Amino acid sequence: MTDLVTDTPVFAINRCLQIGKNALFFRCFHTPAGGYTPVFGGKNTDASNVVGLKGEVGETSYDVSIGNGFSEMTYMISNTTNPSMGPDSPTSFEPGIYTTIENNFNIDLSKPVDVGMYSPLNVAYGFEWRREIFKVNSNDQNSYRVGPYSTVGAGVGSDGFQGFGPDQQGTWDRKNWAVYVDLEVDATERLLLGAALRYEDFYNTFGDTTNGKLTARYALSDTTNIRSTISTGFRAPSPGQANISNISTGVVDSIPVTQGQIPPTNPISVRFGGKELTPEKSKNYSIGLATEIGSLDLTVDYYRIELEDRILNSATFDITPAIAAELEASGISGAGSIVSFNYYTNDMSTTNEGVEVVGSWSMDWDNLGRTDFAASWAWTKQTLDSFTPGLLTRANVADLEDGIPANRGNFRANHNIGDFRITLQANYYDEYFVVPSNADLTRDYWVGDKTIFSGELAYTFRDNYTFVIGADNLFNTMPEKVRPVDINSGTSNKYVTSGAFSPNGRFVYARVKADF
Repeated sequence: MTDLVTDTPVFAINRCLQIGKNALFFRCFHTPAGGYTPVFGGKNTDASNVVGLKGEVGETSYDVSIGNGFSEMTYMISNTTNPSMGPDSPTSFEPGIYTTIENNFNIDLSKPVDVGMYSPLNVAYGFEWRREIFKVNSNDQNSYRVGPYSTVGAGVGSDGFQGFGPDQQGTWDRKNWAVYVDLEVDATERLLLGAALRYEDFYNTFGDTTNGKLTARYALSDTTNIRSTISTGFRAPSPGQANISNISTGVVDSIPVTQGQIPPTNPISVRFGGKELTPEKSKNYSIGLATEIGSLDLTVDYYRIELEDRILNSATFDITPAIAAELEASGISGAGSIVSFNYYTNDMSTTNEGVEVVGSWSMDWDNLGRTDFAASWAWTKQTLDSFTPGLLTRANVADLEDGIPANRGNFRANHNIGDFRITLQANYYDEYFVVPSNADLTRDYWVGDKTIFSGELAYTFRDNYTFVIGADNLFNTMPEKVRPVDINSGTSNKYVTSGAFSPNGRFVYARVKADF
């Protein structure tokens, strides 16, 4: 006995005995030429509410609010089995449930204070309390059950997407409170100055942090301003990032294998360098110019963001039989059921910089209507400054530094005449770099640049009804096809999917809007 797909006598007899009771299971394993294809999906429930009160007491404005958010995803998979259960396996499962809950309480206050400058000093200050809860649950034990046939090599759990077992289930929360003060004043007729400070305490996880911001704007003329900001930032990993576990079935060299995402504190992750996530920290710099040239409104901005301990996915690690035996001998159960995995890590630093240019202007054609134009161009560059060798592959590094278009452009024209509106838009995406194989440098290549056009026609009837027809990707422009050399047993896409736009092609739509 070696495999559920092979015709060993024991499994052949078991399947034949079960044909009347569970025909789908028999069909799944008695047709080795066709096999079966799991159908995976989910049901999502979202709810949110915010209640608050705002007003003024003397010169002080107040805004008090309480907000709650709830999101739950219940996963479902059918046309599959739990191979380790043999003929007794169901053919559909609910592998698990992710639940996220957020609670917020805010008090925001502001008051003008005369300090003898060109304008009163606006003092804004406040308090915030926040709680985030992440739950992992599964009510379907068969989706992770270890059946009797696991002892002969059969896979454990619902094939295609394994259920969340007891070691993956749990509830994690993060609580924090913060106070802040924000000051802004026109120091002179031309100079605006601002400063802000925020103290935050993640009292049940990461401890406290203090961050600040300095900003200035100077009017060179009545139509031209220069502005700049320096600030520090802090972002704590969410409970979901720190505890998510997502195991599914993939294909490597034509063989189904169990792979996926596990928490960085899982003992298996720790064996490969995983450790508890820590907050991201940043330093942010920007300087820009805003001006009017005739009917043209123009802004030009440069920014630089230095991120430390950035949270990203690690490389994919393989668990060899020898490593699995070592892990299980040390008391780590389940190591042999996962062939490859990755986890979130923040053992790296990056620098992002870019230039953005945005312009808008209008032209009036008298009786032929009015056209509003908008155009933008952005150049971005991301550099990986440091990381622990082994946590990222060559493909990971290339994807971070050259895997996004360096240049992007947008042009939009919106023409109104009478009750009609015509909108045309073009989006330009620069080339980007792809590394299909970490081991073979000769397969590296650049995906060419593309321009995507869209259009929309709208008609308003009696000021109350608007009829719209339009199309995204008007000319059905597609990304480049996956090259023959990059096609393998795990490739199911016809087009490259890592690009800046969807490979789904043209999308045509129509809608009606009613205003009363």
